[in-house]
Amino acid sequence: MSRRIHTLLAFLLLLVLSGCSGEPATPEAAAASARAFLSARAAGDSGAVYAALAERAQSAMTRSLVAEYMDDVTATFGDIGTPVEVEPSLVRIPIKDLILTDEGRSIRWPEVWLTMAYEGKWRVAWAEPLFRDAAQAYQNDLVVEQLSLARKSISIDPYHYRGYLELHFAYRDLKRYREAEVALADALDRATPAELPVVHDTFARFKLLLNQPADGLAHARQALSLAATFSPETYPSEWTADTLVVAGRAALALNDQATAGEYAAQAATLDPENASLAVFQYQMASTGPSPVGP
Repeated sequence: MSRRIHTLLAFLLLLVLSGCSGEPATPEAAAASARAFLSARAAGDSGAVYAALAERAQSAMTRSLVAEYMDDVTATFGDIGTPVEVEPSLVRIPIKDLILTDEGRSIRWPEVWLTMAYEGKWRVAWAEPLFRDAAQAYQNDLVVEQLSLARKSISIDPYHYRGYLELHFAYRDLKRYREAEVALADALDRATPAELPVVHDTFARFKLLLNQPADGLAHARQALSLAATFSPETYPSEWTADTLVVAGRAALALNDQATAGEYAAQAATLDPENASLAVFQYQMASTGPSPVGP
């Protein structure tokens, strides 16, 4: 047997052994890797968290960015559910009772989903630090930077609603309203039941911007109805008051002063110091009573 054949056989054997030593490409193995990632996240082990990330996530985020985010935002979780294979080499796993704490404020998400990508072993398509950076860019009027961060988030995890929400905000500020609406619809398609109120609230504000108050009122009411199931652990009274003000603004735009006043009164009960409420109350006072029809 020639040396070339010996070399080829040795190479093929090496490939076989490498395949056997790799992590199985099964949903069950993905779930085990997800649990290990979440445990490292809860323990504050930023090195292990970064090492577990998918290649696209690692290329979009530095180790220091991940460590800084984890220093600011701590996380715990209850359990994981049954993994779902959504496409070859891609699995999504429900995470139960994820609690994120930032600056002493805790938000409980009853269920969120983690996306796992198989790259020889299961890795995590996680973009949370980019979500926060995108939101900060929005607050600082850095729209082009926000657009870039939103796109990076979606490239890491195309199944998470938050990347599309940030994309919407960027397009909205750029007055690219058609693309902003498409991004918001994509967010709506991907949100879990606990995440849906956020998207409907954003839709309500967007419809008011487009001077479509009837649609805005419908979305605000949907947001309030859905959020009631998850209040106050996921949606605190301040959030509810803000959304009540949005509903009130939509009602006022429809010349329904009575309904607008009801929403304002509910918001005042929940959060009397709400800044949006103060502005809205002034707007109602300056508008005056609805005209009496014939």
